[in-house]
Amino acid sequence: MRRLSRLIQGRLAQGRQGLSKHGGALSAEGLLETLATPGQHEQHLGQLFDGRMRFDGTAPVFAQPLMIVAFTNRSGSNLVCDYVTQSGRVGGAGEFLNHDVVANRCAEAESASLPDYISHLHQTLAGPQRILALKASWDQLAMLIRHNILAMFQDVIVLHCTRVDTLGQAVSYAIALRSGRWLQLRQDVQDDPLEPGDASAIPLAEIEMQMEVLHRANLLIRLLCEAHGLRRWEIGYERLCQDKGAHLAQSLCAAGLVSSGWMPGAPHLERQAGPLNTELASAFLESLRAAMRTARE
Repeated sequence: MRRLSRLIQGRLAQGRQGLSKHGGALSAEGLLETLATPGQHEQHLGQLFDGRMRFDGTAPVFAQPLMIVAFTNRSGSNLVCDYVTQSGRVGGAGEFLNHDVVANRCAEAESASLPDYISHLHQTLAGPQRILALKASWDQLAMLIRHNILAMFQDVIVLHCTRVDTLGQAVSYAIALRSGRWLQLRQDVQDDPLEPGDASAIPLAEIEMQMEVLHRANLLIRLLCEAHGLRRWEIGYERLCQDKGAHLAQSLCAAGLVSSGWMPGAPHLERQAGPLNTELASAFLESLRAAMRTARE
C-alpha cells in the first residue's frame, strides 16, 4: 500500500491548497489509517483461515479476468449484477466476500485458505466459458489487493457503482437498515415495514453521517484502483435507469466482454424508492434550510 500512501499524500496536499481559504481540512492520517486497518470481513476471514490469506504464486492461476463490482450500499450494484449476468459471460456477481457467506461455503468446499476459496468460487460459479464476478466494498477490495488475490487472474475489471443523488442513496440505506428489506423482486408485493409518516423513526443525523461515509468509501475505491493500476468503469445508477443499461453495455464492450450492439433485457429488480424516501429527503433539506436561516440571523 506504499504507492497508495504516496498518492493520497499528494492528492491531499493539492486539496489543502483549495480548502485552506474556506477553512476546510483534510486528514491524510485518517485515510491511511483506515486503509492500514483490516475491515470486519478481512478480520473474520483471517480467523477462519488461520491467517492463510495470501496468494504467493508467481503466475496467474486463471486465464480469464476477474470482475469486481465495487459498491457502496444502495448504489445500484444489484441492478448492475442483474444486467452483467444477462450477458452470459459472467458468473457469480454476488456478495461472496462477506465473512458469513465465506464460512458457509467453506463448510461445504473445505477451503483451507482465501486463495483456495477464490479457486472454489471460480470453479463453481464461472468455469472456462465465463469470468468470475465478485461484489466488493472498498475494504473488501483492499483485502483482495493486500493479500495479492488479484494476481490469481490475468486481468481485473472494476465496475464502480455510483449515485449522483447521495442524499437519496443515504435515505434509501437508512430505510433498508430499519426495514430489513434490501431487494425487491418484481413479484414481491409484500407491504413495506415502514410506511409514509414513519420518517421520525430515522434521525436526520443518521442520514448526514451516511452521506459522509458514502463519499469517503467512493474516494477510497477510486484511489485503490488508481494506485494499483486497475481498469475502472464508473457506472452511474441514475444513468443506468435512464438508458436501460446502455452505458453499462458500452463499458462491457470496451472491456472485451460483449460484442458491440449487445443490450441487457428488463431487470428482475424493481425500483424500491417510495413516499417515505421523499418524505425523509424533504425533511433533511428543510433542516438544512433552517440551519442556513439560523446562520443568517
